[in-house]
Amino acid sequence: MRKFSGLLSAASVAMALASYADATTLIGDSVDAQYVTVGEPSSGPSPPSPIDLGTAVVGAETPTYPDVLGGGNLDINITGSQIVFTWLRTSDTETFTGPDAFNGVVFTDLTHPFLSAVLDAVSNTPGAVVSISDGNLYVDVNGVSYTNGGNVTVDVTTVPEPSTWAMMLIGFAGLGFAGYIHSRRRLPRNVIRLSV
Repeated sequence: MRKFSGLLSAASVAMALASYADATTLIGDSVDAQYVTVGEPSSGPSPPSPIDLGTAVVGAETPTYPDVLGGGNLDINITGSQIVFTWLRTSDTETFTGPDAFNGVVFTDLTHPFLSAVLDAVSNTPGAVVSISDGNLYVDVNGVSYTNGGNVTVDVTTVPEPSTWAMMLIGFAGLGFAGYIHSRRRLPRNVIRLSV
């Protein structure tokens, strides 16, 4: 019985950790993207905003968003834990001024909200800024100079589903119960049993 309870609790923990790792990747998630500009452009009329780039299932399309806005400027690819902007030519992004100025893409994961985002060390386009607000990911490239083949790589994680948290709690409870049962059944080594 002790071996069975130990095996059961170990299996519960393994399942909980595996489902947690699965839940924090973007594979299979539906991600919506919009090109958004806020503020006054430095040259020319203000473009329409937002421009819906569509919804993609991560892992199904590569690149996820090809030739964003047309004109051969930018591909966006979303993998299990990264969003990669790849510039297709050398140029500068439009600079917008004013309070809350923004020129970039807003991503909404329709399956799990975004939890964290950070620029990866391989990003070679200085000036890009990433942030998260209300579970949405904002990648701001306002006034950024970029070169053909340059990239902005963002490492992201999402919030695990409630069922994932439940599996983890069940696994830890199973471990605790197995430890409790094991400690209750163990006899001290210095106790001598006497039979009458």
